[in-house]
Amino acid sequence: MEKLSPDKLIEILTDQVCDNVTESLEAVEVAIERRIILRVLHKTGGNRTKAAKLLGIKRTTLSYKLKKLNICVPHPQRYRFG
Repeated sequence: MEKLSPDKLIEILTDQVCDNVTESLEAVEVAIERRIILRVLHKTGGNRTKAAKLLGIKRTTLSYKLKKLNICVPHPQRYRFG
């Protein structure tokens, strides 16, 4: 996966959003944040610590955002018996 600079990401999103403005800026921000978090969680196999690191935020901040955005991530199995 290619890394995008913040400026390039803003350019891409601005072009897409401005062409189809039907929601408030806040709604667009929430939708974008949710989608980014879900993709990073998918990339890390649901590992919140790795996801937070990739996002450049603290794990506690990610946990807050997950709760705020109503994103449910199953906890990995902590103990294995067998």
